[in-house]
Amino acid sequence: MTRWSEDSEYLRNVDTDIALPKSKSQLESEEANESGTMEFRLRTLEKDELIGFVALFSIEWNNRAGF
Repeated sequence: MTRWSEDSEYLRNVDTDIALPKSKSQLESEEANESGTMEFRLRTLEKDELIGFVALFSIEWNNRAGF
């Protein structure tokens, strides 16, 4: 994820926010602070290579909903 956060083309396509690189510690602290967010890393079974991620935002646990 850190390598992707330094890739300007990836950042332009992943979000509408301003594309700013983030350090590994910034990415880790974001994960710990977002209680209404869940992120999952997608990896290959053979090589355990990171190929993508899925993020759910604004989770309403009591309604079992998020986007």
